[in-house]
Amino acid sequence: MSASTSVCSAIDGVTRDAGVSAGSRRDRLPAVDDDGVAGVKTRRVRCEVHSETAELLWEAAPAKRQRLLSEHIADRVTQDILHMNTTDPLRTPSFTLFGNADYFFQASCANGSNPNQAGCPVVGPRFAWNHGDDNPEIARTWAGIVGPGVKALGQTGAVWTDHTDLRPTMLSLLGLSDDYADDGNLVAQVVNDGSLPPAVLAHRAAYEELQGRLKQLNAPFGQFGHDAEVVSTTAVAGDDRTYNGFASQLAGCNAQRDALAASIQATLGGAVFHHGSLDDKQMAKLADRADALIANMHSLSLMAVPPRQSVCRSGGHTAGGPPARGSDAVTFANSRAGETRFVLRRAGRLVATGHAARAGKVTLHARRALAHGRYTLVIARLDHGRPHTVSERNVHL
Repeated sequence: MSASTSVCSAIDGVTRDAGVSAGSRRDRLPAVDDDGVAGVKTRRVRCEVHSETAELLWEAAPAKRQRLLSEHIADRVTQDILHMNTTDPLRTPSFTLFGNADYFFQASCANGSNPNQAGCPVVGPRFAWNHGDDNPEIARTWAGIVGPGVKALGQTGAVWTDHTDLRPTMLSLLGLSDDYADDGNLVAQVVNDGSLPPAVLAHRAAYEELQGRLKQLNAPFGQFGHDAEVVSTTAVAGDDRTYNGFASQLAGCNAQRDALAASIQATLGGAVFHHGSLDDKQMAKLADRADALIANMHSLSLMAVPPRQSVCRSGGHTAGGPPARGSDAVTFANSRAGETRFVLRRAGRLVATGHAARAGKVTLHARRALAHGRYTLVIARLDHGRPHTVSERNVHL
């Protein structure tokens, strides 16, 4: 069973001390609105609210062990990266708390709780790791795809998709199209050759490769978005200069990501629904640029203070020029492993990154072509949104 706690009473205490009012909604990831006051004080106060919310603790019985209630804090710029903001400012929260997977947050004290205890926590059976949040044990789910033109793959975890891919996949299988701009793509991995659009069939491998890069770059649960959460969590724990520096970096990365994702989406969607052509070399270049932006955001997530130079440079390229497409695969078998991060370094420089939830296959996204030689592989687990190194070893490629 998981625990329920009233995040509102805890946040109310934080915001009351800071001199602002706030409202939050009942969920495993409560979104918070703080209206603040005008001028510079609003920014200062909001930083205090975000920082102190990120540090909320609950003393867990019976061991009396204190546990953080939050995994990540996403400010508005990170919410935009995660596609959480709307065009209506009245519906866009100031920040979102991604909670510890063991807790569900309510707007009032739950039945059976002690209202005199801060946060009035209680252990309850109603929400056991099955609703919302960014935790892999909650967010990973299944989709059943069956019908004419669909491969009989059985149960498989080898295809990375999200909800937005289901609609264009169904439309393509049915031979239909409309003028709605999809955020997802045809999942070619589950479709028989005879049911694929001609351009996708002729360039199937390159299409699937580019689609996979787009998922990790643009999907809320992709590596780019997850690393942005880590950056945001670091930012709100710092002073104004740290917060503003990271916010500026995130905004720049977001602009680069949006432009590149739109270009990739137009290429893939045009081939499926508008008789567009595909070119392997062009798609490889787009995949390389996606890899570079993913690696740049990952580099930013490892920093404690924001750098002076822009991490996500124009066009998604690194300072050494356009990266060559390169990836490596790693498997690990510890079924108890949670969220795990892989960093490949050479001569002290980051050259490739990877990210996985639980045990499974990991693809290392390379910033440029990997030469044969000795590298250092650093493996870290994410604890409350922050990476902690658990292994560092030399490897030879």
